[in-house]
Amino acid sequence: MDFQNNQNNQTQGPFPNPPHNGIPGGYPNPMPGTMPVSVQAKPQLDNGLSNAAMILGIISAVSFCMILLFPFLPFAFGSISIVLALLSRGSRKKLPPHAKAGLITSVFSLCAAFLLIFAFLYFIIVSGEFMEEFNRTYEEYYGESYEDFYEFYY
Repeated sequence: MDFQNNQNNQTQGPFPNPPHNGIPGGYPNPMPGTMPVSVQAKPQLDNGLSNAAMILGIISAVSFCMILLFPFLPFAFGSISIVLALLSRGSRKKLPPHAKAGLITSVFSLCAAFLLIFAFLYFIIVSGEFMEEFNRTYEEYYGESYEDFYEFYY
């Protein structure tokens, strides 16, 4: 009799014996005999190379603002940043997020630096005042104007 009373006590609740998940009357485990699975966030795939690429890309963009003082810095930092970003990919198909940021900032600063230097050189060469000053300086150093030198050799 006692055995039947114990069984009756355990059948209280919406589900039959035994109590599910340690909670009397709780929800049943969808796969009996297994433990509940906890889901964890996927770890980021960033590595040291991608972090270095991002930092150098930011430095390249900042050095573009100081291009008149140090004209070579955006090119040096930007090209190193691009190489590190591509190396950080490894065997994966996608770039890590920090590598993407470094790649974007370094490409931007390199393109802007090239455009600024070419525009600067174009406007200097096109302006007549610059060519007059260049001819005058060339003649002081070499004894003949640049235009005479250019006509003679070309």
